[in-house]
Amino acid sequence: MARVRSSGALPLAVALSTAALLTGAAVFTVVRVSCHDPGQYVQHNGIVELIGGCVEQDDLPVGPKQPEPAKPEQQSPPGV
Repeated sequence: MARVRSSGALPLAVALSTAALLTGAAVFTVVRVSCHDPGQYVQHNGIVELIGGCVEQDDLPVGPKQPEPAKPEQQSPPGV
């Protein structure tokens, strides 16, 4: 019985088709959003900030409120 050696073409074809599919999904998503103001990144005082764009504050997920950190009790230094 003769054995056929794989040249690695199948994994390469699967990887390329997956990449093409993900690229197509990304392009479709961007085109469908129809955002007229893509926004711009502005740097000031060492901070980069997104100005404008189509993301509203209500679009961002809000996590549960975190409890306030416990304040350490004020104690006199040892030996005083």
